[in-house]
Amino acid sequence: MSELSLIQFLILFALSLTFTVLSIDRETMITFLLAGILWIATGLINYTLNPLGQLSMILSYVCIGLGAIFFFATLKALVDATTEKKQERFRVGL
Repeated sequence: MSELSLIQFLILFALSLTFTVLSIDRETMITFLLAGILWIATGLINYTLNPLGQLSMILSYVCIGLGAIFFFATLKALVDATTEKKQERFRVGL
């Protein structure tokens, strides 16, 4: 593993953590989507850096699992926003 690729991995990991904190704080669809993409990218990069290590493979699966969780959170935020607009459209004021 070269030193430059390790530094790039650490920068990507730091960005993943940053967008994770932002998405949990703000709960918006864009931050959930960015966090999901970054976690999946982190898992794939970790796997390509050291594909034979068992600990590296486990960390890759965890990162990809976190990415999947954030993609599901993105879909949930999208569905919530869509149903909220529908409810607002059919609301009758007295």
